[in-house]
Amino acid sequence: MRGLIGYDVYTVDKKEQLRLLNLLLQYGIVIYGEREKEETVTFRVPLFDTRRTEEVLRTAGIGYKKGGRGGIAGLGQKLLHHPGLLVGFFLSLLLYIWLSGMVWEVRVTADTDIDEDRVLSVLAECGLTEGKRLRDLDPDALASSYLLRDSSAAFATVHLRGVVAEVELIPKKDGEDTQNTAPPCNVVASRDALITDMTVYSGTAAVKIGQTVAAGDILVSGIITDVGGTRILGAHADVRGQVEEDVVVTVPFATEREQVVSRKTREISLTVFGRTFTFGDEGEHPVTERKQLYLFGCVRLPVSVELRTETRTELREQVYGEAETARMAAAELRLRVANTVGDGTLISRTCAEGIEGDAYVMRCHLVYETNIAKLLAFEVENQ
Repeated sequence: MRGLIGYDVYTVDKKEQLRLLNLLLQYGIVIYGEREKEETVTFRVPLFDTRRTEEVLRTAGIGYKKGGRGGIAGLGQKLLHHPGLLVGFFLSLLLYIWLSGMVWEVRVTADTDIDEDRVLSVLAECGLTEGKRLRDLDPDALASSYLLRDSSAAFATVHLRGVVAEVELIPKKDGEDTQNTAPPCNVVASRDALITDMTVYSGTAAVKIGQTVAAGDILVSGIITDVGGTRILGAHADVRGQVEEDVVVTVPFATEREQVVSRKTREISLTVFGRTFTFGDEGEHPVTERKQLYLFGCVRLPVSVELRTETRTELREQVYGEAETARMAAAELRLRVANTVGDGTLISRTCAEGIEGDAYVMRCHLVYETNIAKLLAFEVENQ
């Protein structure tokens, strides 16, 4: 701790090292940070012991060289010798104190998906924006004002945590009607399939597991006839079926593609504490890059930059080799298969590939299981 406050660095001849240590031990002077070189020894002495250490060295006739001062005292000494650095330090300190009294970020959290831009707009109407002084904000008043302006919010609270204003929202949940109020409809097959599983929630099943159906066939009827008569309702069911489908991907060896020939930044927008400053040509250029600045990579600063760039493209013919075209076709096939199967389960696939004319063709026969139920409404008068 004494060394943290301040210390002086001394250098003596290496031949005097043993006598020096004995003398300092005799007078109760503690040194640290010893570093031996070829002919000298360097050590540190706490600031409070430097005068006594120098008297001991002079009395014993040990020559020494005094170096720079370190620790807090050394830093203060350097600042006194560099007034510009001292002024800059105090200005930075004042700037930090001034900025720490502002809102740097308005952070919105909710337990469901919300339109954050709309929420921030409503908060701005309530008086909460980046750059607002913290002492001028009342969290309870802000929350009450927000609830008055946003009818979709059931609860809102504002917490001021340092330079971050955290807004927590709980949207209103629409009451669920337990009755079947769906319009009259049947459940029909969306594609040809072999029924593998079936769960009927309402309606009358028209097919059984293991039966083959075609696209458009009724799976569950919305017309129920029993001892009480005939009732019409909205049928609802989960029906899974085994589907077979062919996917064909064709990638030509030569194709025309748009390539960028020039790109030039036309406009730069700098947003600081919610105020935007624009530099450059103002025009209908799309935002090509948006950067949010962070301090040390983790503290979000209230500063963001938008770049608007003018891009020129030309249509040019691109010719690919057989290997490259095959890789492109394989990548496209993987994407098509994933989109075709979707949330279903892939059972098997059989693929073939080759060159056909001026293109590389990949064909794949898929067998997969998926939900084939589709609602089809009908008019009651026609039943």
